[in-house]
Amino acid sequence: MLKKNRIMYNVIIIGGEKMGNYPFFEQKTINCIKNRAKTEGVTIFTTGDKLVETFTNKYGITSKIFYTDWKSYGKDALKRRNEEMLREANAIITFEDELKDSHMLTKMATEKGLPHRYFILP
Repeated sequence: MLKKNRIMYNVIIIGGEKMGNYPFFEQKTINCIKNRAKTEGVTIFTTGDKLVETFTNKYGITSKIFYTDWKSYGKDALKRRNEEMLREANAIITFEDELKDSHMLTKMATEKGLPHRYFILP
């Protein structure tokens, strides 16, 4: 049984928005987080991706959505959102989707030295 008030392991999941392959996404995500989920508990950080929402709802995993505030920050909005996500993140899972924000966040996480899993979509 997990302890109350434990520190959660925060995992960013980015990319795959265009993928449409939920079984692939689910299998890879489970393989990446299963040990931490059993021992510490996991919170998934997301940008509002429907695949992540489906996954967290199915497995009862806590998620935190980070929105991009274009109105307040203009062209710096992506960078600011990514910095906010990275402040509390312990790891990142990237599903390659060739989108600018996915590449930017992955690069920033790598530079920070976060553990990282990278998947190319089938």
